[in-house]
Amino acid sequence: MRSRLWAVEITVSISVESIQLRIDTPQITRVCQLPAITQRVDQFFLGFEIAIDRAGSDIRGARAEDVEVVAAVLARMNSRCRMEGDVLRVEQSNVQAAGRVTTSLWPGFPSDLVSLVTVLATQAQGRTLVHDWLYELRLFALEQLSGMGADLFLCDPHRIIVTGPRRLRGRPLDSRDLRSGMALIAAALAADGQSRLSPLETVERGYGRLVERLQELGAKVAKLP
Repeated sequence: MRSRLWAVEITVSISVESIQLRIDTPQITRVCQLPAITQRVDQFFLGFEIAIDRAGSDIRGARAEDVEVVAAVLARMNSRCRMEGDVLRVEQSNVQAAGRVTTSLWPGFPSDLVSLVTVLATQAQGRTLVHDWLYELRLFALEQLSGMGADLFLCDPHRIIVTGPRRLRGRPLDSRDLRSGMALIAAALAADGQSRLSPLETVERGYGRLVERLQELGAKVAKLP
């Protein structure tokens, strides 16, 4: 028997135009069943995306030793989650500010997830300081969230203060950075109105079958000729 993944179905209108991704206002409607996700980066993205959309879902195929650090940060932000066997269960929650989130070498909080936790902080009640001492460019790319209505203060190339919750608005977005690009997609899915992201191939390089997986989540996606 194949393992299955229970994930949130997100109804959105999305199409790929050349190297652009168009995302219209989403609406979470129901739970759907998908093949199990075994890649850690995909599990992490799904966990944060579920929390950002304040939905509830089970992510199957997870290992406690892989998701423990991420689950700890989600729990600090009042996003109720727990491991049950090989299932990471993320429940519907009203997220709260974490105070401070700092990256570290594995098994600390990974720098690859700084962008996603910053997007989550825009939807959390209160103020969160995100500190990534490993890299610089990722936080610069996230300044685009300000144009979506987020309350951000970039202290320096390594630290950003996020105050929430803020209602995000769709807009054109530059997704040339891989991890920030995926976080901007998560922000666009939570925003009101339409967003256009380009170049799409940057994000697709790190997240295989991106458009197809959005389709499996229930998104209305079309690649245009």
